[in-house]
Amino acid sequence: MTISTFDELFMNMLRDVYQAEKQHVKALPKMARNTVHPELREAMEQHLEETEAQVERLEQIFDMLGSKPKGQKCEAVEGLLEEAQEIMDEVDEEVVRDAGVIAAAQALEHYEIARYGTLVAWARRMGERDIMRLLQQSLREEHNANHILNELAEEAINAEAQEMREEEGGEIEEDEDEMERPARGNGGRRMQQMAQERSSGGRRSGSRSGRGRSKEPSDLERRAYKDKQGNVHYHTRAYMRQRGGG
Repeated sequence: MTISTFDELFMNMLRDVYQAEKQHVKALPKMARNTVHPELREAMEQHLEETEAQVERLEQIFDMLGSKPKGQKCEAVEGLLEEAQEIMDEVDEEVVRDAGVIAAAQALEHYEIARYGTLVAWARRMGERDIMRLLQQSLREEHNANHILNELAEEAINAEAQEMREEEGGEIEEDEDEMERPARGNGGRRMQQMAQERSSGGRRSGSRSGRGRSKEPSDLERRAYKDKQGNVHYHTRAYMRQRGGG
């Protein structure tokens, strides 16, 4: 397909996002089924409803432009979904799989955030204010979904996955210089906290090994709760602040 005008470029990008969202709708239920953390599953199910609304929103935009809703092959999203499937197939430990599913889901969100951000800017340039507002609504939802996933990872799930690794392999040695660098990714603050605890000679009091517990409960211990099956999970800090617990 040859693209000659800015309008054609916009339509090409719109079709790309439309196909990406339709693929996302198919993938989210399976990703949700492959999680064990109830808050993560709830977040996936909530975003499925948002994604279905985003597909309808894109179809409305096609109609406003006098065009039939039509997607085109989105190789980027196909690749990201293949990686998500690999995680679900290859990671046996459930809590570790949850951390991997979040990583895969955030990769999809970041792609969609980039595409919607571009489309918003282009619609503004084209003077299509109504279309721009519809795209902005979807962009806000993508940012919010990514924020929720990030918080779940930082506040609970990464720590649970890390504890499984320590149980299997013992104390993990960290390079001190590496730990002092600015943390990146959704586990950054937790890794810095672990480094500070180790530099002071202590261990994580929330560790399942039970060694070296401090007198005061750790942040994770204060936020711990059990589901109906007896599995331990952790409330987010925002949840605790709302209830005066942290």
